[in-house]
Amino acid sequence: PASNGGARITGYRLVVKKGSRTLLTRNLGASRRSFKLKRSKLRNGKNVVLIKAKNTKGFGKNAKKSFRVRK
Repeated sequence: PASNGGARITGYRLVVKKGSRTLLTRNLGASRRSFKLKRSKLRNGKNVVLIKAKNTKGFGKNAKKSFRVRK
């Protein structure tokens, strides 16, 4: 959130996309620092991971990372 009032993070939302198609959406706990995804769940070509933090004020901005998959 743009203004959190010092509130602690209560969780994260992870989204994996291929173009406009959403491949995976997961809500993760605040203590979670990693997430493993099987290659079979991904598609060839450019995929994007979006993750945003959540606290009592709502969700913050997306952090975005692109990567390529070759099977």
